[in-house]
Amino acid sequence: MLSLPPEWNFTLQGLAYINKEGLDAITTIIHELEQAGYITRNRIRDEKGLLREMEYIVCSSPKLNNNYGNNPITENPTSDNPTLDFPTQGKPTQ
Repeated sequence: MLSLPPEWNFTLQGLAYINKEGLDAITTIIHELEQAGYITRNRIRDEKGLLREMEYIVCSSPKLNNNYGNNPITENPTSDNPTLDFPTQGKPTQ
């Protein structure tokens, strides 16, 4: 994407065509690059406020992305309230 001319109009279909990859693969790659901070997408609206196109800003080094890393890792979850080794018992209420 960085090797294309600045005036080149990016579309997911256009990227799929010039790279000989499927649209699903290109979409996945774009989302991964966005999550990593290499791509920023901005929605462009017309004078009536309708969404018309997507603006892509591509960087050669990652920018800080506030959404990146907000997804919790569920592989080895930890408990917020760990159990005690020797819990104390209070007087039960009946």
